Amino acid sequence: CTTGVFDYFNTTADRIAQWGNSSLLNVNEWVSIEYDSYPTSTAWSGDNARTCTGIPNIVNWQFLTKKTGSVYNPQTKIVRVRVKYQTSTWEFTESNTTDTQDFFLYGTATFYSLDDKPKVQVPSSPPLFPKLPHDTLYPLYTNSAQSGTSISLLAASVAILATLQMAWGS
Repeated sequence: CTTGVFDYFNTTADRIAQWGNSSLLNVNEWVSIEYDSYPTSTAWSGDNARTCTGIPNIVNWQFLTKKTGSVYNPQTKIVRVRVKYQTSTWEFTESNTTDTQDFFLYGTATFYSLDDKPKVQVPSSPPLFPKLPHDTLYPLYTNSAQSGTSISLLAASVAILATLQMAWGS
């Protein structure tokens, strides 16, 4: 029943690269591969039913990835790899018991993302009114002993308010 199946699924790889351009010399850029146990218990039902059960016919490579780096240009990194096997039952439909029959073997790769959406950091909004230096109104301040101080300060305040009123009123 299983002639050639093991050869198809057999791999000696024990690590896989985290990045598309991982260095062969840097072991930190490689992830260990976890293999589920390979199914070895198969059963032949006999010449009457002509079925084989427990045949490993699907290998599924599962990759767990996450985005790293800049928020504006995140890079996908492989974090973990697991290989799972699935079995099925094969039924021989050829009339002659000595004839061979082809069956399908499948290999799949599934990628799971830890974070589907990169976290975007939005800067705080700017203040509505700009901060002015503490001495912006310096020419309007004079020594209180001098005459006309209150009049010039009042005139400047009225001029500023009138300017703001015209700017906001239009």
